[in-house]
Order: sequence, then C-alpha cells, then structure tokens
Amino acid sequence: MQTINTVTNKLRSILEQSSTPLIHLPSIVVVGEQSSGKSSVLENLVGKDFLPRGNGIVTRRPLILQLSSVPQQKNQPITYAYFGNSEKERIHSLSKVKKEIEFKTEKIAPGKNISSHRLVLNIVSSDAPELTLIDLPGLTQVSVEGQDKNISEKIRNLVLSYIKSPKTIILVIIPANQDLANSAALKIAKEVDPKGERTLGVLTKVDLMQKGTNVLTEILEGGIHPLKLGYIPIINRSQQDILNNKKIQTSLFEEEEFFKNKYPKYCTRCGTKYLKKQLSKLLFAHLKKCLPGIKNNINDKIKFYKQKEIQFQSKYGKFNEMENKGGILMQKLNIFSNAYIESIEGTKNDLSVKHLTGGSRLHYLFTKVFGSYINNFDPLEGITLENIRLLIRNSLGLNFNLQISDQNFKKILMEQILKLKRPSIQLIELSYKELIKIIENLNLQEIDQYPKLKTCLTDLSVDLLNKLKTKTQEYVTSIIDVEADVVTLNHPDYKYPSRNEIENLILNSETDKNINNNKVNEKQKTWNIFSWFGKDDKIEEKNVENSSYHLKEINFNIKLPKTISTNEKVNIIYILESLTNYFQIIKIKILDLIPKAIVFFLINSSKEKLLNVFVTELYKKQNFDSLLAQDQKVIKERLQIKNNISVLNDAKIYLNNLKNQNLN
Repeated sequence: MQTINTVTNKLRSILEQSSTPLIHLPSIVVVGEQSSGKSSVLENLVGKDFLPRGNGIVTRRPLILQLSSVPQQKNQPITYAYFGNSEKERIHSLSKVKKEIEFKTEKIAPGKNISSHRLVLNIVSSDAPELTLIDLPGLTQVSVEGQDKNISEKIRNLVLSYIKSPKTIILVIIPANQDLANSAALKIAKEVDPKGERTLGVLTKVDLMQKGTNVLTEILEGGIHPLKLGYIPIINRSQQDILNNKKIQTSLFEEEEFFKNKYPKYCTRCGTKYLKKQLSKLLFAHLKKCLPGIKNNINDKIKFYKQKEIQFQSKYGKFNEMENKGGILMQKLNIFSNAYIESIEGTKNDLSVKHLTGGSRLHYLFTKVFGSYINNFDPLEGITLENIRLLIRNSLGLNFNLQISDQNFKKILMEQILKLKRPSIQLIELSYKELIKIIENLNLQEIDQYPKLKTCLTDLSVDLLNKLKTKTQEYVTSIIDVEADVVTLNHPDYKYPSRNEIENLILNSETDKNINNNKVNEKQKTWNIFSWFGKDDKIEEKNVENSSYHLKEINFNIKLPKTISTNEKVNIIYILESLTNYFQIIKIKILDLIPKAIVFFLINSSKEKLLNVFVTELYKKQNFDSLLAQDQKVIKERLQIKNNISVLNDAKIYLNNLKNQNLN
C-alpha cells in the first residue's frame, strides 16, 4: 500500500524530467520574510539539521523538499538524501547535504542574487513525515550590496508564481512577536487567497513575546486576522542553541513542555508535532481531491503536445532522422527560389496591405522614379548661347553666309544623350538593391531552421545578382552609346524645324518687341526661343587691337561679337529646335529600353538561373549533412516536445497502474 504523498513524490519525480513545468501538482509552499524562522520550521518538521544558515538571503532558489518516511531497521533509524532523481547517489551525511545545497545554489545564483531554477532534494528518514514542501527565498524590502536593486520585486514575483495556483497550500511563517498586520508574508498570501481558505499560519518566536500579552490567545481563537486553516504556534531553536549544537529532538521535547505549561488550554493545537499532523492531513485531503483532475490534465497535455508535434513537423519536418536528405535539400532549394520568384511576380500568399513590396517596388522605381527623371530632363541642360554660336561659326569655316547642315549639332546632341547614362546606371544599381532586399526578407520557416543553408543560399543569390548586374550595366551602356553615336534624322517621329517659320518669327520680333514672349508656333514649345538672346550681354569683341601702324596676332580665345545677325539667330533656333525634337525620340527610347534591359538581363535572368546555381553549387552528397544541420533553437524545441510527450506518457502509465491500489 502506497501513501498518497509517495505517489505524488513519484509523480513529481517523473514530471521533473521535463525542463518545463507540465502539470501543477498540489504542494505546500513555505512563505516568510527573511529571519522569520523558515529554515528552523523545516528542520523541525524533518527532525534533522540539514539547511545552510547565514546572514541575508540564504535560500536563493526554490527548494523542492520531498520527505519520505521509512520504518526503522533493527531499531536503528534510517536517514539519507539525494538530489533530483539521482537516488543511486545517496548522501548519508546531512552536513554534506548543506554543502551541496550551498554549492548548487551558488552555481545557479552566484553572489547574493536569486534564481527561479528549482532544486529538488529528497530526504528519506524514519523521523520524517510524508510531505512535499517548497521553500522559497525570504521576502525582503530592501536590497543589500551585491544584489540587484529590484531584488524585492523579483522575490515577490517568484513567490506569487508558486502560490497563485488554487492547488497550493500556503504555509505562512510569521514571528509571533511581530504585528500580524505588518506581515509581508500574510499580505502576499491574502492577495491570492483573500478568504484564507488555503493558508495556514505558523507562528514562530512565541517564546520571545512580551510577558503579560494575550495576543497569542486572541490569534488562536480567531480574533485577529483569521484564517480558515488557523494558526499553529511553534518554538524554534535559538541561534545560541544552534551554535551549541542543541539536538532538534531535545528542542522538540522542550517545545512540548513549553506549551503545556504556558498555554495548557491550547497545547494540543500547538507545536511541531501538531504542525506535522495538520500538514499531512491537509495535503492528504488536497491530493486525493486533486488526483482525478491531475489525470485529466495529463491526458489534455498529451493531446496538446501531440498536436504541437504535428504542427512542428509541418514546419520543420518529421521528428525522426531525415532519410532522404537529397530529396529534402532539393525541396528547400525549390522553396527558396520559388519564394524569390513569387515575391517579384506578386504571387506569394502573404502579400502586404501596408506598403509596396517585391516586384511592385521595382515597377514604382521604373515608372515613377526613373520615368519622372527622364521626362523632366531638359535636353538643353548645360548648353549656353556661346556654345551654340561657336559651334555654328566653327562648322561654317570660311562660308559665313551659308546655312548650317543637320550634322552640325551632332556633337552637342551626343553630349546631351550621354548625360542619360548616369541615371540609367543608377537605375540598375537601385534595381539590384531591391532584389537584394527581396532575398534578405525571405522569412521562410522551412529555410530559417537551417542556418548554414540559409547563409549559402543568400550568398549565392547575391553573387549571381552581382554578375548579372555587371552584364546589365554593359548592355545599358551600349544602348546609350549607340544612341549618342548614331543620329538617325530620318526617324519617322522626327520633325525637321521650318527655317522660313523661324526666320519670319525672328523678323517679326525685331520689328515688334511685344512678340518676344511668344512661343514657337502650333507645337507650343515649353522653352522660349528669344530667352536665348541677350544671355551673354557681356561678350565684347576685343580680339584685335586698334593700331594705325600695324596688325597684331589674334588671341587664342577669340570672343564672338556681341551683335547677333538674323541669319545666326535662325541657325541658333534651328539647332535648339532640332535638339529638342530629336531628344523627345531619345527619351521615349530610353524609357522603354532601359527598364526592359534590366528586366531581361537582371531580373528575369536571376529568376531563371537561381535554382540552377543552387543545384550546381550545393547539391552534392558531401554537403547534405552540414547544410541540413538545424538551428539549435529548433533542435531544442523539437527535443523538448518529444521529451514532454514521453514524460507525460510515463506519468499516465504510472497513474493507471494505481487504479487497483488503495492509498492511505
């Protein structure tokens, strides 16, 4: 026949094999302020001196104290301890247990700080009751040197996390010589148990109460801060008793005598012996009541983690070792390349409704950014009146009265067309950067779990885009160079300017100054032909010195005369008109050809070649293991889910085996 506490301890040991809390088992949580006597209460219950002592916070992590009672053998008491599930590593010296607690605490919570990492200690003794107690760090109001400034808040949150469950019995340790209204432990217990239905008060330091006071009687009779489970006063060993190595058994005998003499009316409800009895009784009733719910909870958790296992497998593959690694790698390569293509084409499932992404950003770049720049580009940018006049004079040579030919403005036209090379190359660079963003923003769970694979895919994608960018730049440069070098005035959309019309307009403007603001004929050109005249008013003819004796050599830089003849004006306007008309054709070509070239050589080529590059560079048997090595977080979560299912199944089997057994 097993005791219900033995069953609970066994069940707790099974569940402790998981790194995450799975099932909250009924337990007794010890809560008290620093120096309230918590450690002494626990040692009284065990009947052994086994806890570390010192100033400040000695208990700095939760201590799960599982007590098991065994009968004596040949009238000799049995006592040993072990940590966690390591029953084979029994410790028979309780002084060694103290040192181990200190060592394990310092390892997890060095210095004077605390940790939520639990420490499980099993004590098997002929004197111990069948109980499971959880000792927590003592509540404090201020931090000391070497502690976090918010230590009090950390301890408070840790305590609340253990006592908030309705399955928990709260054992509040309160010094009897302290006003209960000021007890931080009682206050925090009332936060989660306002009616006091699962809180048991333990009054320590009763022997230190002022003589003549009747406070203890009032507390025991429920007159002060009543609790449904009541209060139990006890006597702990004093610090001097501990220093003198006073035996706990001697202390317990003196405790019993104290209450018989001091409080004869209540002595049967006082002392450690009564506290053991009440705790065992409370825990027995509580555990028996909760056991059916625990079984249901275990079944629910098994279903939960099995469903989680299915969801995990759909994202990261099956839990068992991957057999067809080649097939799996090929699948991942396809997923990455397809996701890249879908992002560009706008066919992926998780399209954003908040901002432009992928291919839509490229379209905006071509039409709005590049399109606006080219459409607004001034074909006469950087050209001065002096440039045009010098071109005309130099092209005519000695033939001052002849008209210029269409070929005379080719040099200026070439220079203006070449100015479109810089924005075209910039468009390639911006398109390249957008494609890099697409690669970097591919958040694929199927790929992210393999860090090395993701890095390799990203690097290969960037390398491919770099190569394609270079090829695209070469082609786009050739487009601009061809347009600048080969001028085709026989283009069907090119309209020759009318010399007669220009000449008539100029003659009219010379006779009527009001016509200076008119624009060129029916086409309504956006530039004013007359705004060019008068730009270089400071030009003066000082190239030949006046001398009645001899002629001197002319200067290297000859300034043109300030006066502009009608014929020269006609030639100037003709060139400007020719430039403007032809440049409209160039703009249309550039707006059409440059984005097309980028789409063909950079975007479409990357879509077509990406998977092939992946297969060529990565799909090799010697790469399978390293590329498919999963992220440590994924591995950890995978093992945790698997382990949780195993632990819960073990707990279920253990409880099912108890169906035909009686529990006492």
